[in-house]
Amino acid sequence: MILIFIGLMFAWIIAGVASRMYEFRDNDSNRGAVTQGVDKFGSRFSQTVYLSQGWSQADSLWFYTVTQGSNLLPYSFFSRA
Repeated sequence: MILIFIGLMFAWIIAGVASRMYEFRDNDSNRGAVTQGVDKFGSRFSQTVYLSQGWSQADSLWFYTVTQGSNLLPYSFFSRA
């Protein structure tokens, strides 16, 4: 019983560390944003500006790259009439 508990605690610690590994994946100050110079309306730009939302660069990088939906049910299931 003790070995099972120790194994579960070890797995919990490993899962916690692995879930925060994205913070060390990339240190790009633009967080992966690429500026093209001209948008589809013809406006020109040269830098990406992030709003001050209290997020760290690592948190926003994680949010922009994590899935925003569910793999449980496909979207096509809801879009059928």
